[in-house]
Amino acid sequence: MATWLIAGVSIALFLAGGGYWLASRPNPSEIEIFISTPEPAGPVVAHIDGEVRSPGVYTLVAGARVEDGIAAAGGVTERADLRSLNRAALLLDGQRISIPAIQSRDESAADAEATTEQTRVGPVDLNTADLIVLQTLPGIGEVKAQAIIDWRDRNGLFTSVDDLLSVAGIGPVTVEALRPLVVP
Repeated sequence: MATWLIAGVSIALFLAGGGYWLASRPNPSEIEIFISTPEPAGPVVAHIDGEVRSPGVYTLVAGARVEDGIAAAGGVTERADLRSLNRAALLLDGQRISIPAIQSRDESAADAEATTEQTRVGPVDLNTADLIVLQTLPGIGEVKAQAIIDWRDRNGLFTSVDDLLSVAGIGPVTVEALRPLVVP
């Protein structure tokens, strides 16, 4: 009889303990999850030029996009070619955005030839260079130039020359050859 009494008390204590444990667990609907987001830094100063109505240097709020910079410059002209531009990309402080002009086939071929023959002044900006300018780089033809633009459209701005390793068709040897010729 004592064995049955001990077994009964043990079962009762076990059930009471389990009930207490279940009752004291937090309700999933009451759990709060906090995700910290970094506060944006101060204002962004960007140089917007090319085919915009009022080219110049503009001070914009932190987190501004290329589209905001274009709007600050009065919008684009009728000749603006926005096809290769990622208008949703975040503007970085000190960045220059040049809006290219639409060109006819003949103008494009002539510009590509002229750009190739000219001595480049300064490095090519991976974040703003168009298809024609990118093709002037050694080892970068039309397909790789388009791959660079496509990567930029999908991922936003290049932050390092090493980001080129993520572009389809570009390997370490090409990146090392481009390193002195390009900037992110």
